[in-house]
Amino acid sequence: MTEPEDAGLDVNVLSDYKRKVLGLAEKSIGLTVAFIGFTFPLILVDAYMGLGSDSLLILGAMGAATFLLIYAVVLYFLNASFLKKDVYSLSEKEAAVYRCNHKLKRTYAIILVILLVATFVCHQFATSIWGPYSIMKGTTFDNYDSFIDYMEQHHNFNNGTEAVEIPVPSEEIETGTYYDEYGNEISEEALTRRLEDKNDNVVCEYIDRNENVVSLRYTPKDGTILPITVCTEDDLQEARQTAAVRHVIFGAVYCIECLAVVLIYFKKRAK
Repeated sequence: MTEPEDAGLDVNVLSDYKRKVLGLAEKSIGLTVAFIGFTFPLILVDAYMGLGSDSLLILGAMGAATFLLIYAVVLYFLNASFLKKDVYSLSEKEAAVYRCNHKLKRTYAIILVILLVATFVCHQFATSIWGPYSIMKGTTFDNYDSFIDYMEQHHNFNNGTEAVEIPVPSEEIETGTYYDEYGNEISEEALTRRLEDKNDNVVCEYIDRNENVVSLRYTPKDGTILPITVCTEDDLQEARQTAAVRHVIFGAVYCIECLAVVLIYFKKRAK
């Protein structure tokens, strides 16, 4: 097969033809990359659960933006390689525009990386480092009697939906014998919890029957640990919802930062 150069085509015409073909290929591949990035979050979720339309929109936008950024970096080096290997050539004016935009891309890429890293750090503090367990509000008790009374109430988290208070059977009170959710006998001593101050002195003792409690927060001091904050499954569920909202917000921020930098670049680039 005869090469295009051998067919008597002008070098400039051939170079322009190659640039147009490469440009169309870049746009076509870019659309494919964006689609793959948008659908990528579906791979990470349970096949039987899927994603809601709102979650797919946010996560899909994040995935598409991430894949397109990676693709942009590849093109940055690939186009430079094409010019270096004389796959196509540029006129003097076009070369000046290319060098200017090439430098501008590098500058805005550094700015974008700094923005994304700063946002990522804030994201981690808001959702992971200070995750659901640390952002739970809970109920605070300023005296031991009310705290003990609450902890000795038998609350059961009903199928992960709501806490249900179960009255203490009279035989449990009389005999000091308790039973778990499966009907197995548990002694009072096994359920007894003791809280100590900073000097390791017991300042509070109670029977732990409240299955809805997930954590206690207090600071041991000299002779006391008050106030005590009790966090329940209800508080945890609320905190998880708050963390989920924060994930969505930060996801939107990532996308906005990428879009803003790209738009500014297109406004500032040489033409």
